[in-house]
Amino acid sequence: MKKHWWKILGALLVLYALIAGLLIPLKPGILEISPESVKTGNAISMEISAYNSHFQEAEDIKVWLKLDTLHFLEGKNIKASSNTNLTVDFKIPNPKIPASTESAEMTLILDNEIDGYSLLPGAVQITNSPNGDSIILDSSTWISSLGNLHAKQGLTFPYRNILYETIRNLFYHVPLWFAMLIIFYAASINSARYLFEPTAVHKKKFMYGMIISLLLLFIPFLILPKSMAAVNGALKAILYMSFFGSMTGWFINKSPVVNKTQEDFKALSLTQVGILYGVLGLVTGAIWAKWTWGAWWSFDVKQNMSAIAILIYMAYLVLRSSFEDNEKEARISAVYNIFAFTTLIPLLFVIPRLYNSLHPGNGGNPGFGGEDLDNTMRMVFYPAIIGFTLVGVWLADLVYRYLNLKEKYLDRHEN
Repeated sequence: MKKHWWKILGALLVLYALIAGLLIPLKPGILEISPESVKTGNAISMEISAYNSHFQEAEDIKVWLKLDTLHFLEGKNIKASSNTNLTVDFKIPNPKIPASTESAEMTLILDNEIDGYSLLPGAVQITNSPNGDSIILDSSTWISSLGNLHAKQGLTFPYRNILYETIRNLFYHVPLWFAMLIIFYAASINSARYLFEPTAVHKKKFMYGMIISLLLLFIPFLILPKSMAAVNGALKAILYMSFFGSMTGWFINKSPVVNKTQEDFKALSLTQVGILYGVLGLVTGAIWAKWTWGAWWSFDVKQNMSAIAILIYMAYLVLRSSFEDNEKEARISAVYNIFAFTTLIPLLFVIPRLYNSLHPGNGGNPGFGGEDLDNTMRMVFYPAIIGFTLVGVWLADLVYRYLNLKEKYLDRHEN
């Protein structure tokens, strides 16, 4: 059992990600409202549809429209027709919004003691009525603060419009890609160990390189002023590359190669599992895209680049079956495997950032921020990455053992 603790840990973390990721509820949120636009000086009866809320059970429901940090309108005559639907009356004042603008967007804020508070930014657009003058905001009509809002009790995931329940796919789609990158990296290390002869001297040099690059990282963070942001960014990139290169060299030279065939088998088994994870990543991504973007495949730049990356690795398997000589097969495949890993950087991290993309963090889109990937999601997200990585290594170990048994069987059969 002591030798296999990491396998048990990986299985438990994946199981935890599956159970917690699917069972922990989402925070209540606002689905839609009607009407979505109104002119100043008018009264409206707004219908609000919410998600995972408890309007009929709550006793203290309050609704506001927020224009800016100092101007709020409080809703009146709040009536709940169900736990997820209510109506509220608003009187949009006149004098109206500032004369410098013809329209403005207002945020809807909904609060009660059970669900806590929910926001819908840009919920209502108000425009100036054609009659009357646009002058300063009437301070007698607007309130300047909301007081204390309620906080949702218990463990919940954040509610985000468009994503809704599909936000849970973050625990599976993204960790699969992280695990795939780690596994492909390990495969490239084994391919390099097949091609190069590790030495203790090189191991020490690369270890010193890691230590020096880590120490030098304090320079852009602590010493250079913020006014030198461009220099900081360039220096950080160089030092990170130096650290990564030194770490890669240390892994390659960490121990002498006793049997090159074993290194080739390790590279093959890891690559096969990495391809499996990549395909699963594409599938889970397509499912996510269907429910958030409306189509299984939108030909988004990151979708296309990810598919190309997986096809490059699938070509590795085709290449291995193209040679009759085992040594030639292993040597050329090792070179190709290193090349395949180097293509992942531009395909997955560089090109998608240069073009418009639907993916968060690419093409000008903001990535998952603190409000999206909050602490409740991190407590599932990070264990999922570790769990899928360990399970992937476990699967690769099974494939590696199979390849060794197959090799022994063929040798015995020939003899």
